[in-house]
Amino acid sequence: MHQLRFFWKLYLAFVAVIVLITTAESIFLARQIERESLGEIDANLRAWALFLRAVAAPYLEATSPSELRRELRAVGAHVDTRLTVMTAAGAVLAESGGEADATDSHANRPEIVAARVSGSGVITRYSHTLGQRMRYFALPVHERGVLRGYVRAALPLTVIDNRIGAMRKTVAVVAAIAAILALTLAFALARRISRPLGSMMEAAYAIASGHYEERIHLRSRDEFAALAAVFNSMAEQLQVRIDAMARDRNEVLAILSSMVEGVIAVDPQERIVQINEVAARLLEASVAESIGRPIWEVTRSRTIAGAVSRAMHDGTQVTDEMSLFRAAGDLHIELHASPLRDRESAPAGVVVVFHDVTRLRELESLRRDFVTNVSHEFKTPVTAIRALVETLLEDSAIEPQTRQQFLEKIKNQCGRLTALVEDLLALSRAESLEGGSEQTVVDLREPALEALRMLAPAAEAKGLSIEQQLPALAVPILGDWEGLREIAGNLLDNAVKYTPAGGRIRLRITASDEAANLEIEDTGIGIPPQDLGQVFERFYRVDKARSRQLGGTGLGLSIVKHLAQAMGGQVSVESTLGKGSLFRVAFPVAAAAR
Repeated sequence: MHQLRFFWKLYLAFVAVIVLITTAESIFLARQIERESLGEIDANLRAWALFLRAVAAPYLEATSPSELRRELRAVGAHVDTRLTVMTAAGAVLAESGGEADATDSHANRPEIVAARVSGSGVITRYSHTLGQRMRYFALPVHERGVLRGYVRAALPLTVIDNRIGAMRKTVAVVAAIAAILALTLAFALARRISRPLGSMMEAAYAIASGHYEERIHLRSRDEFAALAAVFNSMAEQLQVRIDAMARDRNEVLAILSSMVEGVIAVDPQERIVQINEVAARLLEASVAESIGRPIWEVTRSRTIAGAVSRAMHDGTQVTDEMSLFRAAGDLHIELHASPLRDRESAPAGVVVVFHDVTRLRELESLRRDFVTNVSHEFKTPVTAIRALVETLLEDSAIEPQTRQQFLEKIKNQCGRLTALVEDLLALSRAESLEGGSEQTVVDLREPALEALRMLAPAAEAKGLSIEQQLPALAVPILGDWEGLREIAGNLLDNAVKYTPAGGRIRLRITASDEAANLEIEDTGIGIPPQDLGQVFERFYRVDKARSRQLGGTGLGLSIVKHLAQAMGGQVSVESTLGKGSLFRVAFPVAAAAR
């Protein structure tokens, strides 16, 4: 469409120039031909007038000009020119067009006056006698210096107009033919000029639409071909740069999507131009719906909006921390807002990076609690040992029986410290297994039975009955043999400790196509409902005094949980206060056994 517009503009410009030049030239030629025609007519009339003067001179003195009249009428019958002979007074002696009118004086006619004054008179005027416009040429007739009369040759302008009209038609036809030829050439020239421009325009629109491989192909060797070559070179460079930008953008998107941190980029108007899935998940937003919207509208957080505004206006990195309240648990987010600059160092936007430090804060809290609990657990036996030792050292006269009691207490406290250290080492080992370790296919029955054999004497000594319900076939799971023995041992140890004499402990293993369950059920004191969710935490004791009295460290169930998780298992507990508890550890069945 644009090509046609340019073509018609160019062609109409050619048409206007050609028509203007042809019209001007036609008018000039017509006027020139008219002047030349009038000049030829005037020369012809002069010739007739000169001829007539030579013929009429002898008759001007004759008393009867009849002979002259006959001759003029004879000549007038064969030519269009009207010939007139007049006396010096202006009386008509003879005229080629008919009988002379002697009463009508022509002395004051303009052509006669001009001939009398200047020697010749040429004039165009209306003839009342003939009733039409005429061209007159008059000459005076002198005889020996005396004015004898006048001769005049006249031609009707209709004849002159017919001749000039015919010439004008000829000029118009020639001008029309020339204009048609010129317009044809102009059409071809305009088409030749507009066609390369049309090709360039189509290529430019194609490139603007994303078809960067579009090129212009011209066979000419003129300036358009050079322009097309420059355009093609520009298109190639543009394609290279667009491809590079696309690669860079894809790399940035890949980096953003693979980052564990949330990232948001905003423009100078604080509208989001990029956001990755992590940031969208943290802010409970949609990636597609967030693009182009103000960051404060998407995040609804004053902390984020304030950090972005400060980084934008101050041009410095802003670090802040915030909490996001979620139903599943609060999130602790550390954010870093860094300003972006363009080539002129003007603000170009801000990049905000979100670090989810919830786990870190939880670990810090666990570390503090763990250090506090370990310090407390170590402090109690160490303080007791120190007091007993100081007493023994300061009182040399202490009775042997009392000395023996003190040494027994020191031994017990040392055993407690040893158990605590062993449990801490076991917990550390369990946590290290969660990071990944080499595991083998183990028959779950074997480590469970080994743990049962190790704790059977303690159960019997307390008067507890032990039952076992094991499948006849092997129960293969992928795990660590020693870790499985420790899981079963800790659960059985707790059952023995917290089940009164005469109670019952049951070891049960069940298996299906998907999971294998290790269950330890007892008829012990049970666990209050409010404590069920915390029994697997480090150093947590339902009854602290009773636990210490029984030699518990508060780490056994935590060790069970971490060891089970390291092997892909899950721990659960069911308990009724005063009736007993059921601990269950579910393991996935080894793939080879399915």
